[in-house]
Formats: sequence, C-alpha cells, structure tokens
Amino acid sequence: MILRPALWVRALPLFALCAAQAAVAVSVPIAGVSQSADANPLRTIEAVSFSPSGQQLLVVGNLTSAGAVDYAYTVPLAGGTPNKVSDGTADVEYAAYFTPDGSEVVYAADAGDFNNLYRVPATGGVSTSVTTERVTHFRLTPDGQTAVFLTRPTGAVPDVLRSVPLTGGAVTTLSTATQGDIDRASWGISPDSQTVVFGASFLIPTSANEDSLFRVPVNGSAAPTLINFGPVAPHQIDIEDVAVSADGRVAFIADYTVNNNYNLHFSPLNGGTAQLLPSFLLPAGSDMHNFVISPDGRYVAFSADLETVNVFELFVVPIAGGAAIKVSDPMTAEAIDLDITGDGVPDISDGEVDGDILDSEASIAWSPNGSQIAYVADGELDGVFSVYLVSNPLFEAPVGDYNGDGFVDAADYTVWRDTLGSISDLRADGDGSLAIDAGDYQVWKNGFGPAAGVAGSVAAIPEPPSASCLALALLFATPAGGQRHALTLRRRIA
Repeated sequence: MILRPALWVRALPLFALCAAQAAVAVSVPIAGVSQSADANPLRTIEAVSFSPSGQQLLVVGNLTSAGAVDYAYTVPLAGGTPNKVSDGTADVEYAAYFTPDGSEVVYAADAGDFNNLYRVPATGGVSTSVTTERVTHFRLTPDGQTAVFLTRPTGAVPDVLRSVPLTGGAVTTLSTATQGDIDRASWGISPDSQTVVFGASFLIPTSANEDSLFRVPVNGSAAPTLINFGPVAPHQIDIEDVAVSADGRVAFIADYTVNNNYNLHFSPLNGGTAQLLPSFLLPAGSDMHNFVISPDGRYVAFSADLETVNVFELFVVPIAGGAAIKVSDPMTAEAIDLDITGDGVPDISDGEVDGDILDSEASIAWSPNGSQIAYVADGELDGVFSVYLVSNPLFEAPVGDYNGDGFVDAADYTVWRDTLGSISDLRADGDGSLAIDAGDYQVWKNGFGPAAGVAGSVAAIPEPPSASCLALALLFATPAGGQRHALTLRRRIA
C-alpha cells in the first residue's frame, strides 16, 4: 500500500523549480560497504573528501575491521577496493583530509580516553603524531601549514579552539571560556589561511546554542573579535555550520528569523548585519543541515528538506543567490513507513528506501575544480550510507581551460601548441575566432594564475613561438580558408 499524505510534500517556491534540471547521481561502488540493511555489523561510510588531483576519494568508514571500527581509506573515483591509509587499529573519528600537495592524509583517531591528531603517507604506512592534545574535531588551513582543532582541555565544557603546525610543535590557544562553547561544526577557516571564524555561546554561556560569531588569527596573534551576535528575544539563535567565502564573507546556518528554522546567512568578516542569499529563502518548516562552498567560491552545495518534510536532499545554488537545483537522487520520508503493530516491520509503506544525506560536517565535498560533488547518503539501503558522485550543473570551465579539467595550467598551453593553426580542432579557440592562433595563447596566458584556479604551484608561463613561426604554422597547417586566418594573424602580431 502506498501512503502519500499531501501535508508531507510541499508546494515548491519559485527558487526550487530548477530541481527538474538536476544531474544524475552515480553511486560509487566501494568494496566492503554492506549490501543489506540487516548486516551485522553494518558497514557504512561516515565521511568523504577529494584528493587534490580530484582522482581519488578519501573516506572514513568501518569497511574492513573485525567490529565497528572506522578507518580512513582512499578509493578511485570509479570505486573499487579501498586502500586503508590510517595506521594501526585505532578508531578514526569524524573525517580525514589530504594535505594540499596530496602527499599525506591527516586524521584524528582514538588514543585511549580521547582522540589525538596524526598524519600518514597518502598511500598508507607509519603515522606521525601532530599533537597529543585531546581533539574533538579538526580542519586544515588551505595552505596545509596548520591544523586547527577543537579541544576540551579539562574534560568539561566549554570546547575551545587551538592551532598547531602540521609538522608538530607548540600549540596556540585561539579561544577561551570567555567566548563560550563552540560546536564541532560551528567554525571555519578563511581561504587565505589567516583567520578562523567561529560561533560560540557568548550571550548565554550556559546554553547549548552558539549565538555569536567571532574571528581570530590562525596564529593567535590577537584575541578573538566579536563579528556579530544574534537576538536573545523573541528567541535565542543557534549558529551551526560556519565557513568563509572567497570574497571575505562569513557564511553560516542559523535560525535568525524563526526559531528552529535554519537558513543560510552571510555576514561581513569585519562585522555587520547578517543577510540571506538574494532570491533564496527556505520555505516555512524547512531546514538546512550542512553546506560547503566550492573551492572557486562560486557555488554552495547544501542539504535541506526543501521538497518533503524531514527528507534531506542535496542542492546547489550560486553563491550570489538565485535558484537552487536539486542534484541528489530522489529520496523518501521515514514518516511514510508506519509500524502500527510495533513489531519493527512497517505495516504501511511506500515501498521505497527511506533516504537522507548524512547529517555530518564531512558528508558533502567538492572536487578541486568545482565540477563534481561527492556526498554520503543512504540512497539505496536504509541506514547503509555510501558515497555518490554528481556533476555540478552550474559549473563553467575557467577561460583558458582548453583540456576541460577545470584548471588553467601548462597542460592547456600544450593543447594550444599542439593545435596551433587548426580550423577544425578548436579545443583551444579561446577567443572564438574559429582558428587556433596567437589570440588564443593570450586568452590562456590571461587566465593562467591563482585567480583562474591553477592546479598546483604557478610555474613560468611558456612563451609562444616567434611571430614568423606562428604565421608559417597557420599558413601551412590549414588548407584553403586557412590563408585568411594566417593573414589576420600577421596583421595582429606585426
């Protein structure tokens, strides 16, 4: 019997009408993930992130342990047998991340009564301790130099922030009990690796709600500065996920307007009034769980129950505001399965999987170039969380990206050089002239650099062939109509 009460499905607001344009999500087949919801122990994924090259996933889950112990693994984008990289048999907590150069993996693991922070070669091996302090959650600065972590020094609230060089060394205190308690998801690091922004229970220290935003230098050179605090009446706000955008705004989820209605807000890093995204507003009764800003700062991926109450699906929206597009596969509500007799088996069911995006700070990840999103969800078996990949429907390749990998780098110069003079292979036709010529080199050169999302460090920009060589290449490499382009080129570079 199929039960679909009308009150469980919302009439969609205008901004959600683009959901029909969603890309198709693909399940990543990872060996070891349970093939039945009745498996014991249940083998599942808890966290996901991308390698800097975008060719591997780093996951945390209990895939190969004898019991319910989580390890960190790498796995190809296409799936396959996971490679365990965390050292030993200690339980890995929360998430794991590659260093920016891809050479190491950093993770927190059980060290007895609490977790310590470790780094290990990306292929696995012997781990090195980063700090022996109690770690409840951590993140790496984008430059890979520092680990910022939450700790509970005395074993009691509040949780405070500290930083430590990734190579080990002295620990720096970033926040204290003066600012209040910090939740494991209510803080983020600026893209330039200089600032940590966090939400804390400042107005009402005894509350579980993080009601105020602060910023503090990663190196602890100054005390935390209050950015913004929410109203205590008619309700005390609660700040959840926090991130810093590329344009220097603090993005955070909070119930600013309606109690327990969590929406995405932006506030200037230097302080000011929090604003919603333009043309974007969650409908009444909807909530947002988690969000991640793309590496290029142009998009936001988030989980929310926009369409069906308590069914959290994945959406993307431009960071400038506008229409949200659903990108996860359809999921269904747990409320539709009703156990009337109390025997643990639904007596009334829609016959579909009860699915959700995992409510975790590491359940959504962007590929390095922003073209793909990985997410963790129980989309096929209820309670069995696995990894899914989906293309970003809003993605636009940077100008000068001639090989379509999302970066403007030396590989694109190679495409231009190898197709120079062509009027048929137009992969490197950056200026739209319908011929590969010096103008396309200039387009690539203008885009080559950090602002265009170059992969890795910026090397010396290759110089094009001489003007005479360019003219000859265009003249002899193209038949008939190619002469017109050669003459045009000679005039352009004369």
